This record gives sequence, structure tokens and C-alpha cells, in this order.
Amino acid sequence: MTKSQYLQEVLASSTKRHVQSTIDLYCKKKNEVKELLEGEFGGKLVKNPFDSGSYPKNTYVNQKFDMDFCIPFKKSVFSTL
Repeated sequence: MTKSQYLQEVLASSTKRHVQSTIDLYCKKKNEVKELLEGEFGGKLVKNPFDSGSYPKNTYVNQKFDMDFCIPFKKSVFSTL
């Protein structure tokens, strides 16, 4: 295998074309979790949970592995972590 062939294989493995159905499933589940958390803690949140990290910025190295979201709670709703 040449260096060029190896590079092409690495690049192809990091794209979403061959795993789009899996990524769609993960996104659906992530959104379900965000909705549940919003329903449970709605009055304690500064705003609704939102996608964060490399995924929404499209700066991910491999999107199959990392989907972050942030849950911004109000400062005074809990006495401890």
C-alpha cells in the first residue's frame, strides 16, 4: 500500500458517508436526551440545552465519536455540585 492509498483510506474512514444512518440515530438520541433534560430542569436553566464543541462548528476530526451538548444551569439553583 502506498502512502497516498493509506491517506485516502484514513480520510474515507473519517467521513460520514458510510455511517450516516448511525450518525442520524446518535443525533436523534442526543436530541431526545436534551429534550428530557429541558423538561426535567426547565425552570433551572439559563436557556435550553444546546450543541457545543467541535460538532456544531464542523471542526471535528471524526464525527462518529464525539457529540457534545451544554446544559446551562442558573448560578443559584443548586447549593453544591
